[in-house]
Amino acid sequence: MEDTISYIQRLEGEEKKVRAMADIGIAMSSVVDLDILLDIIMRKVTELMQAERSTLFLLDNESGELFSKLAQGITLREIRLKLGEGIAGYVAKSWEPVIVNDAYRDERFNDSVDRITGFRTRSVICIPLINKSRELVGVLQVLNKKDADFDDTDLSLLKALGSQIVVAIENNKLYQKLLEKNVELVRLSDELQKKYFELDLLYDIEKSISQAHSLDELLNAIIVKAVSIIGAEAGSILLLDEDGVNLYFKDAVGEKGEELKKMRFRASEGIAGWVVSNRMPVISNNPQNDDRHLKYIAESINYLPRNIICVPLLYGDRVIGAFELLNKSNMFDFNENDLKMLTLFSGQISRAVDMFQSREEKERNSRLALIGQMLSSLLHDFKTPMTIISGYTQLIAYEEDKTKRMAFSDLLMKQFEIMNNMIREVLSFARGDSQILIRKVFVGNFLNEIREIFVPEVSGKNIELVIDMKYDGPARFDDIKMKRVLINLGRNAIEAMPHGGRLVITSERVDNYLVLKVSDSGTGIPEAIKDKLFRKAFVTFGKESGTGLGLAIVKKIVDEHRGEIEFESSPERGTTFRIRMPVLENI
Repeated sequence: MEDTISYIQRLEGEEKKVRAMADIGIAMSSVVDLDILLDIIMRKVTELMQAERSTLFLLDNESGELFSKLAQGITLREIRLKLGEGIAGYVAKSWEPVIVNDAYRDERFNDSVDRITGFRTRSVICIPLINKSRELVGVLQVLNKKDADFDDTDLSLLKALGSQIVVAIENNKLYQKLLEKNVELVRLSDELQKKYFELDLLYDIEKSISQAHSLDELLNAIIVKAVSIIGAEAGSILLLDEDGVNLYFKDAVGEKGEELKKMRFRASEGIAGWVVSNRMPVISNNPQNDDRHLKYIAESINYLPRNIICVPLLYGDRVIGAFELLNKSNMFDFNENDLKMLTLFSGQISRAVDMFQSREEKERNSRLALIGQMLSSLLHDFKTPMTIISGYTQLIAYEEDKTKRMAFSDLLMKQFEIMNNMIREVLSFARGDSQILIRKVFVGNFLNEIREIFVPEVSGKNIELVIDMKYDGPARFDDIKMKRVLINLGRNAIEAMPHGGRLVITSERVDNYLVLKVSDSGTGIPEAIKDKLFRKAFVTFGKESGTGLGLAIVKKIVDEHRGEIEFESSPERGTTFRIRMPVLENI
């Protein structure tokens, strides 16, 4: 009967252990918080080991010490042991499990915790916790088995429980790393989205810069976009005048934008003036109490801003103005994120302003240089009509026949008209009214320059270059623009003959027109694109590299010369472009 009872008790004990291990497994799969999970496991350890207390020590890799992660029944905040100190320290250092059933007789035992807490340690069982990488994780210690001593069976059970603790700790480390990686991925994703937004914004601004026909058009588009993205009611771009003394509103959008465009003030005044003078941005969310704010301008247009954000427009080491937004939408204040975004806009504005100003300066200098060349040519060209005028004036003085005098007079007036036309062309070009500069050009010299350009380009390509000057006399046209036309047509023709061929450039005079031809012996232009040549970029059949000069641009230059351009093309005869424009009489 006693054997049966003992067997039942052992069976119940084993069943209890199995249930406890199952509870630990469930906890490990469902509890995320490591502290809660370890607390559950340590309670089960104490219960299964039939002990009074259990302590989990973890290894502090930085200090090389053990510290108590969980210590049941102890009010101390933390127990710290050096490796080799106490039984737990000995186990950590030697990696050997220990069973001590009379603690105070074991020289390795450290009674300091007992003295502080009043607890009396009788027996100790302690094992090292080692992970799969053969690294020490910590030590698991159990104290005072109830009504018995610890034995090898307890040691086997504790090792099984310890392995669960190691798995829990390692899983938590992995989980924490995954969380950190996830947080990092979220952060990187946010930064990527921000960078993508900034790049997309820069692309939109860059596209606006490339498509804008004028600086005013571009600045207006940028202000509208900045106001929309940052969320403001109004915005303005202020530039320094040529003397650098005053700021003026180059453009402004918002309720009072048109009124602001008429105003200017000293570059040392106002928030914008402070920004320009100090080359530093400003966020003023209470401008009415800001001494830098120009209240008289706000009062004069009856617009009192709630808040202002302003950044300098810097290009290189130069400050050229300021970019200012007013009144954050929904009664919010401007913040650092708004400042970063506005600074992004300001960099593009500064570059665009400098680019347009440089372009205007270059065009102005180029125009002045061409005017100087044309004046020289004009003075030379005046010699012919002046000689005619001088001669006919002398004839009129001695001619008694009224009819002849009238004929001479008509001839004189015609020469004066020629001279007036020459003067008008120069004045028109100087004012920028004309996109071309018409002047006297000797066709022979012009085509010789074309020859010098193409000789090296056809070299080594098995292409024969022929310049057929059937007319090499004077004509009036913009030689620079027409040179661009012939060069681009010629280069397109060369690319259409990748295996060699014949390039012929011809000049002839037909009645009062100059005819220029560019012919190649390529495979011709496909029917599918013939009707698109003057509306899209020029692409010849078999061409290998890009689009070249758009024929729409070529046609525009020819149209400005009051000329015509047409072409003939076939696979057998190749392609010929024919330009016909007035020679202009009495040149």
